[in-house]
Amino acid sequence: MSSWVSAMILTLIVVFGWWCADADVDMTPLGERHEASIARRRVVLSQNITVAIHIRRARLGGCASRRACSPAMVGVLGQFTAQFGRDLLDVVAPRDCLSCSAPGRTLCARCTAVVLASRPLVDHRRVGRPMLMGGWLEGALGAAVRGYKSGAGRGLARPLSVVLAAAIEELLVGEGSPPDIASGELGCRLVAVPPSLRARWTRGDDVLGNVVDLAGAALRRRGFAADRVRWLEPARLVRDQRGLGARSRRLNVEGSLRVRPGAHGAVRAGNPPVIVVDDVVTTGATLREAIRALTQGAQGAGAGSVAGCGPIILGAAVIAATRDHHPH
Repeated sequence: MSSWVSAMILTLIVVFGWWCADADVDMTPLGERHEASIARRRVVLSQNITVAIHIRRARLGGCASRRACSPAMVGVLGQFTAQFGRDLLDVVAPRDCLSCSAPGRTLCARCTAVVLASRPLVDHRRVGRPMLMGGWLEGALGAAVRGYKSGAGRGLARPLSVVLAAAIEELLVGEGSPPDIASGELGCRLVAVPPSLRARWTRGDDVLGNVVDLAGAALRRRGFAADRVRWLEPARLVRDQRGLGARSRRLNVEGSLRVRPGAHGAVRAGNPPVIVVDDVVTTGATLREAIRALTQGAQGAGAGSVAGCGPIILGAAVIAATRDHHPH
């Protein structure tokens, strides 16, 4: 009886998946673009159904001893169930590559390889200090960054952390870096720009912080003592930066960050050096505001006897940058 119930449930799931696949083609305005994707999903799903039928027949009549064949059968069924679940989920809730629209994954293997192949670029103008960028905010990298920030998939944090770690490492070992830092003898602090109050409310998570944590772990595996510290916090609400010009962006974020209560002593200590980290840079206004908050925060809160002391800011590192300003 239980076998018939399982068969009926499987049939209902398959029918529902086919209906959702047809609905996806009919209802989306990009139906033509997804027809090949849906066709592929149907082929994979039908193949899995055929495998299920053969497995069912083998269990009913092909095994003289159920106990003798059960270990191998359990392994086959486990692999089939896992693959079938992934394929069925892909039909019911289709996922296409954010960059090239290939079906099956949020970021396909080819586009992931493109992201991981990004090489850091240096910019000295936008922030007034050396700034290393993981790449341009375009193509596969741009699609991954935008998709990650919009909540398309938290799994994108790992490839983006590889890009960010490469930019930070280039800043640590690049030309002009102190020898003790380049050799890994002296560590560094990674100060991520905190999410705005608006972003925190809408996303419910510190998406940049997750990437910075992964990048710091990758750097430590390479021999760099890179630790993330939470020294900054929002001081007030800011407008959405999209669509604002350079002057409007500067005024929008001016005075929007401050050193967290209780962190002033650590900021004033000055060692180890600091790298300010953000996800995307356009004009550099947010990074300059973060540097200002760190510098002034080190001199405030009763620091009269140590005025002028503060963190040694090596520069900034970002995942990607727009082409509004060109590096040199």
